[in-house]
Amino acid sequence: RWWRFAAPMIYVFDTETFRRGLEDGVLPHLDPHCAVCPGVGLHFGGSLEPAPGQRGPDLNPVSEVLRQIGTAREVGDATGRVCGVALFLGEYLRPQFRDQGIRLLTEIGAAAFPAPARQPWWIPRARG
Repeated sequence: RWWRFAAPMIYVFDTETFRRGLEDGVLPHLDPHCAVCPGVGLHFGGSLEPAPGQRGPDLNPVSEVLRQIGTAREVGDATGRVCGVALFLGEYLRPQFRDQGIRLLTEIGAAAFPAPARQPWWIPRARG
């Protein structure tokens, strides 16, 4: 019971594989007291500007990222063990792609997180 939090990297191209990875590949193997924040990949392999002959990048469109976030929420509602998601940006963190990454995060944030999240009890509330 010493492991209280896990952020498994479930970087896949489709929602059903993401769901199976979370429900069958992660949750059954962790202590029930361990909160899980599954990783969703926007860019998770290959260069965004591949050289000739190299494979293209592993990218999920915003629509798929939103479906995977929704799936994480569904699994969380059913199990009580999913406490959020972690978005993996890969090369969107590099300076030459950062503006594009920020635009993607803004689009995802507006669609998936329209209201501020309720803060856990241990985080002090801002007084205002």
